[in-house]
Amino acid sequence: MAVITPDSFNPLQRYVSVRLQQGVPIVDADWNETEDIRRFELRAYLKWFVGDGVPYGSDAFLIEAISPPTQDDFVIRAGVPSAPGGTSNIITGLRHMGRCIVDGLDAVIEADIHFREQALHVAAAGSSDTADLYGTVQIPELPVLDGTLLVFLDVWDRLVRPDEDPSLIYVDIGTESCARYRREWAVRVRNAGNVPQPGDPDFEAGHSYYALAEIARVAADQHVYSNQIQDLREQRLLTPPATLITDLLGTTPERYRRGLDRPVISLRRAVNALLRGQLPSSEDQVIAPDPENDFPTRAIARVGSETIVVWHSDRVASTSQVFTTSWAVDAPTEAETNTPIQITSGPSANLPSIVLLPTLPEPSPLVVYQTQSNIHYRRAAALAGLPAASEEAVSTQAESEEYPIAVRTGDIVTVFWYWNGPGLNDHIRYRRRQYDPTWDESAAVWLDGETSDLSALRPRNPSTSPGVLHAAADSSGRIWVAFRTQTNNIAVARLTPATGAIENWTDIELDSGTSDQQPFVFLEEPNNVWIFWRGDDAIYHQPFDLVADSWGAAAQVPGTSGPTDENERPNAILDEDGGVWLLWSRDDVSAGTDIWTVRRDPHTGGWSEPRQITASLGDNDHAYAFMESGSIWLFFRSNRGGQFDLYFKQLITTI
Repeated sequence: MAVITPDSFNPLQRYVSVRLQQGVPIVDADWNETEDIRRFELRAYLKWFVGDGVPYGSDAFLIEAISPPTQDDFVIRAGVPSAPGGTSNIITGLRHMGRCIVDGLDAVIEADIHFREQALHVAAAGSSDTADLYGTVQIPELPVLDGTLLVFLDVWDRLVRPDEDPSLIYVDIGTESCARYRREWAVRVRNAGNVPQPGDPDFEAGHSYYALAEIARVAADQHVYSNQIQDLREQRLLTPPATLITDLLGTTPERYRRGLDRPVISLRRAVNALLRGQLPSSEDQVIAPDPENDFPTRAIARVGSETIVVWHSDRVASTSQVFTTSWAVDAPTEAETNTPIQITSGPSANLPSIVLLPTLPEPSPLVVYQTQSNIHYRRAAALAGLPAASEEAVSTQAESEEYPIAVRTGDIVTVFWYWNGPGLNDHIRYRRRQYDPTWDESAAVWLDGETSDLSALRPRNPSTSPGVLHAAADSSGRIWVAFRTQTNNIAVARLTPATGAIENWTDIELDSGTSDQQPFVFLEEPNNVWIFWRGDDAIYHQPFDLVADSWGAAAQVPGTSGPTDENERPNAILDEDGGVWLLWSRDDVSAGTDIWTVRRDPHTGGWSEPRQITASLGDNDHAYAFMESGSIWLFFRSNRGGQFDLYFKQLITTI
């Protein structure tokens, strides 16, 4: 019997080598620790960098029914071709033995074997003595029951005795050679959903376990049939070439391994979406859900890695108030779980707009909103400070003032709103507020009074949701404002806040006899400014050529009309290749409202076929989006739960 000094190897000491010294005796413990270090490093590599399972090119340890089906038995496949005659042991062991990695241990199977033929099975002659020799327990017969059995691989190492292998004795001198350890395995079953765990009666210390299959047993018929077996093995383990990451994802392995440049969704899901004619996207994520109704505007901002949304809701005492929330871009579920901040209180407040002032260390939010029939704003260093911030007046005229939009250009914040004056005196008004380099609120001054008119054109009385006007600033510091006129046409004005200069273009849209509304200003610098709007049954657009300083012709956007549809609330974004994505709501009287998109090719000027990008029970509308890193971040509302909540999703346009 082998006499071996107890193992001295301890992986927690982090020794990686044993070095022989001059004049120091060689003892078995040092020799064995050298081997244990090597074995442990190999096992750790296989466990953590390869993983459990069957390698590519092998189908080892496949559990199959015997043909014809046999009672209480099945076959365990080697999963590799048999070695031709004359093949060396080295080649046989390398290429003609099935293998499975279990917890970093490489278990090998030489040939197919039946479950009941295993040396440890109770049906095998001498299985009790074999179990004693192997230092383990016998394999019992399959239990008779109605239920599911787990088939698993049990792997362990044991010391081999010279009486098992005579080659371990040197006959010429009559002494033992060095001792050997052998890797053993057994296929067992248990009536449980997982392999044995520490503390379980059938768990053995020093053993590692791996699930191979499940068998659905029927007590009335103890045969094992093919349709009762479900394979659970992880298969085709293979370390891929580094070029695969570059070819598939266009990034380097180093960046990918750091968690950078990873696709938002799996390539499989992206390809499936494209095959269905859809845009690949993430799951719809709800924002601060509530049993009452939420109403979105375009008050959305991105600060570093945080997304900010401001909206109004009647979730408190059935009175409309302004709320805000934020969440980390890489933690989208926070949008649902973070507690929203109620900014306003009092009779009512709604239709918020947000601008970020470039203060340090973080930009500070300024939120403009409608209070009953006037326009106010709040300013704070951070979102959390808005409820306590003082409510300041933008305009408090006697007539109704609605639909505020705030735009920052340089050190000036300009607020636009709709003034429902008496008789035919409805105007689009504006007011500019200028800040000094400190961005201190107490040092800011108004450059205009409360009654500064952008245009004397009278809009039609607004509906119950936003869409009367829209504004956006170009890179020259000019603000383009589009609005609906009394004659149901679209008018545009351009304001230069730094000088107060105003240019007006009235009734620029196609004279189609349609009722035109819901304008959207889209900047495609340095070439064009586009105005999109809703006609009776389609979305229209008209460009302004910034180089020629003139308007182009108005036209309907292809794919945005239908005989029974209402197409409304357009907005547009520019992608990294210069393409224009138009998004809008399509109300199909038979299927509800959903959001659709088309893309204008920057080279041909043609529009793609329309694609539906939301699909759920109920209505999905009020879309607003921005483009970032090849993705469209879409924000919208949906009443799939009975009431209207806010949602967002990420649409993948490039990988």
